[in-house]
Formats: sequence, C-alpha cells, structure tokens
Amino acid sequence: MSRRENPLVIQSDYTVLLEVDNPNFEEARAVLSTFAELLKSPEYFHTYQITPISLWNAAASKVTVEHVLQQLEQYSKYDIPVNVRHGIADYIRRYGRLKLLSGGAGAAAGGATGAGGGLILQADDALLMAEIRSIKAVTALLGTKIDGRSCQISLFNRGLLKSTLISAGFPVEDLGGYSAGDALAIEIATQAPGGGSFALREYQQQAVESFYAGGRPEGGSGVIVMPCGSGKTIVGIGVMTKLQTETLILSTNITAVRQWIEELCEKTTLPRELIGEYTGEQKQIMPVTITTYQMLTHRTSTDEDFPHMAL
Repeated sequence: MSRRENPLVIQSDYTVLLEVDNPNFEEARAVLSTFAELLKSPEYFHTYQITPISLWNAAASKVTVEHVLQQLEQYSKYDIPVNVRHGIADYIRRYGRLKLLSGGAGAAAGGATGAGGGLILQADDALLMAEIRSIKAVTALLGTKIDGRSCQISLFNRGLLKSTLISAGFPVEDLGGYSAGDALAIEIATQAPGGGSFALREYQQQAVESFYAGGRPEGGSGVIVMPCGSGKTIVGIGVMTKLQTETLILSTNITAVRQWIEELCEKTTLPRELIGEYTGEQKQIMPVTITTYQMLTHRTSTDEDFPHMAL
C-alpha cells in the first residue's frame, strides 16, 4: 500500500530514508532516533540504519517489537519489507534471553547462585546456553558450569564477554550491578556563577534519571548520546549527585580535565580540595579524580601491566 504523503522509505537492507521537506519530518525523526542510527543528513533526505545494536539499545529501554513496527508503519510511504519486519522481531526478542546476574541475584530470579560474589551468565533455556558454549571466542571467557542454563563468570571478563557475545549476535542484559563506592556528599549548586538560580534543564534531568534507573541493577551503565552544547557534563554531574559516591572521571585531554574541574567547582557544592587532577603534569588522587583515557591506558611496553589502572 502506498502512502506517499508519509516521510519514510524503508529499504530491504535496513536503511531508512527520511524526507526532510515533509510536514511529519520532526515527528518521524524523533521516532527513528529511538531504534535507528543516523548515517548521513544531506539537504533533502536523511539516511538512517536499523542495526542489531540500535534495536538492542531500544529493547534495553523497554521498546517492544510491536512499538517499532507500528511506528514504522505509521510514517512509511510503502509497506515494510518482509525481511525487515521479521529481522526487527528476531533481533529485539533476542534481548533478555541472556542475563548477567550478580552472585546472589540468580536465586531471586529463580535460577542458580554463584560463589564468591562473582557474576553468573544465565540463559532462558539450555539450548541457548549450548549454542553459546559452541562459540570458541565465548567459551574461553566462561567459568565453571552451574547447570544447563548458567555458569560462573569472572568479574574481570564482564565487559569482554558482553562485547564478544554481541559480536556473535547475542546481546546480554546486564543485571549484575556494581559495587558501592565510598560515600561523598555532593549537590547541585543552587546559584549560577554569574548570579541567579541554577538547575538542570528538563531534558538533562531526564537523561540523569534514565541512566540512574532508580538505582536498579539495570541502571548505572550505558552511553548518553546528546548534541554538542547540550550539557553532557551537567548530566554527568547530575548522575554524581544521584550516586553520592567518590568518582573517577575520564576525559579526552588535559583541557577537558580542567574544564571538568571548573564545572564541578562552579556548579556543585564540592570544594576544590576534594577534586584531583591526574595528568602528566600532576597526579592528585582525591574523592573526585579526573584523568584522561590516554593516561589510564598508558604503559611503556606491551609486556607490562597498566600502572595507572589502580585508579
């Protein structure tokens, strides 16, 4: 069926063309941003790509198969290609079939429990776990078998296991949670540096709440995507005030490190003496320590450990 007044053209390779000069452009763009990646945005048509990762990210935000298909149908000029319809359903339904649990969380979920407070990889059925175990790159990261659906996982392998499974087409819902850090009192300053009141904007507060997820295990990790100048640093500060804990901040370069220090001093109640700069110029370890990716991963040779990882 043709609905030529609509702004989307969905292609069989999972690309989506969005017509800019269309009355429904803004609405359709907002919809696509929840489950597709923007590839390019020339003058007349923007190109998006629906990928497994974009769908799994949507699923992690509780977006359903029915919602994605309904939104695409609402704004598409033509019928959704059959392979795309089936692919969307398949990819989204994979999310949640594998769960990463804390050592004691398995019992609460009706499954096995691990030893020593480590992590547990749990599948929703034994066939899936058998398939996972058949993947050579994954097998090397699995620990002791607990039962047909679960096995122990080393804390050290947490990130590598998730990325390896994603590459193999199996997303992991990480419910393992995180260790609590030492407490640190920090609040948003109520007065702006130039005078007047200061508070997070509504969209910034929404980003904070989405990341924090009410302190539940599914919160506390992920990527916050926002445009330049929208206040990602402010969102980070907002997360810190939610967690009330000592914090390590990684930045791109020494200029960004010092911008973070300035923002923390101006926009929070944190005193300057509790903020440390850990760079090539000085190495201060404080309740809030700010360093760079390069500093954290620096080592003099590939044969030695990373000396700064102790941060």
